[in-house]
Amino acid sequence: MLILRTWKAIAILSIPLFFLGIIFLAVVAFRVTESPKFCITCHYMKPYYKSWKESAHNQTNCLKCHYKPGLRGLVVGKFKASARVGTYITKTYGPKPDAQVSDASCLQAGCHSKEKLFEEEVPFEKEIAPFSHLQHLGGLNQDIKLRCTSCHSHVLKGEHFSVEKSVCFTCHFDKGAKEEAETSCRSCHKLPQEKIVRQGIEIEHTQFLKYGAACESCHAEVTRGKGEVSEARCLSCHDQTGEKFRDPEFLHDTHVTERKVECFECHAEIKHGITKATGRLNPECKSCHTSQHSPQEQMYEGIGGKGVPDSPGPMFAAQVYCKGCHLPDKTSTPPVLNARLARAKGEACVKCHGEGYDQVLLSWQSMLGETISAVKVLKGQVGQLLGEKGSLSEEELNQVKKLYKEAEYNLEFVERGRGEHNLDYADSLLSKARDNFEKSLKILKKSREVNSQ
Repeated sequence: MLILRTWKAIAILSIPLFFLGIIFLAVVAFRVTESPKFCITCHYMKPYYKSWKESAHNQTNCLKCHYKPGLRGLVVGKFKASARVGTYITKTYGPKPDAQVSDASCLQAGCHSKEKLFEEEVPFEKEIAPFSHLQHLGGLNQDIKLRCTSCHSHVLKGEHFSVEKSVCFTCHFDKGAKEEAETSCRSCHKLPQEKIVRQGIEIEHTQFLKYGAACESCHAEVTRGKGEVSEARCLSCHDQTGEKFRDPEFLHDTHVTERKVECFECHAEIKHGITKATGRLNPECKSCHTSQHSPQEQMYEGIGGKGVPDSPGPMFAAQVYCKGCHLPDKTSTPPVLNARLARAKGEACVKCHGEGYDQVLLSWQSMLGETISAVKVLKGQVGQLLGEKGSLSEEELNQVKKLYKEAEYNLEFVERGRGEHNLDYADSLLSKARDNFEKSLKILKKSREVNSQ
């Protein structure tokens, strides 16, 4: 009887000890599984652990960000983490983990303060103006409701919760969005205060901008790509697209606001940066000027003439692109389907150089016209005498033909290339043409005199 009672007592005492043991093991397991090092139990987490270890958050436990604050967030987070461990053990996991970080996690006590974020501007890069969280999260532009992770992500390989500039470009330059983010060059870029010298040309931004010059006059093609979304991208996650594919507001609410889907999972990348002038025409200009070596392009770049050194135009050297001077002409019918016809107008000169410069283009055209007419008179005289030939030797005849051909080429080049694109170069070409024609006349007249004797 005593033995029975003893075993009974042991059994009664074992029950709470058993539960205490379970609780103890649960606590240990809880503590172990919340350690960042436990994350790399799953091999595909190693790159994320490494990038976290090298980041500014490396003293912050992973769960503090990846679990929503509060008991409910902890329970839900643990449940999801357990499910993920289960998929790893059963080898039914996806190759890319889906991690969500809520704004509440970023703004919890001891982390980031919304008030402080909204008050301070954050330096982004030395050539770019300070970034404002208020403009992006403060309700000033909420057509697309942004979250912290809309910008801070893991797009860049090896960088944890960083900002990739291409994400900014997708929002600010995507022409296909229903509500495009308000963007101008000055909304991000500081105005350079120092003078910039390009091929001997001094460029002072404050001087040009005070007259209302557009940044695009010089800095053309600063964006490449359209950020389009193809239906094929949708089908990599969904089995169909449907009518909602045409509703950007719904798509962004679902993928950006409700969940964190990286921009480039859907959008093609948009690149942005300053390009250097190379003499190539803008794509818009090539709708009319289809030749890769058009005379207008070569004249502007200061190449292609005969017998004179190359000489880039001052505005080419300053990287002024075609549409800086050629403004859309709404009264004209485009010669090419979908092309916008643009003409050089004096008002474009005023926007960069101030009042009075609208007459400069007219004076250039007038001066070139007079010079071209004078050179054409010489050409006619040479052509007439060349037809008579006189007693020219074969050597003299070949010399005259060579001079005439080169002069004729330069004359036509200035006319077709519109010498006002590069006035000094055009003047050199016309001077060379005049010299050639005059030399030809001298040879021909001398021959004629000999023939008359």
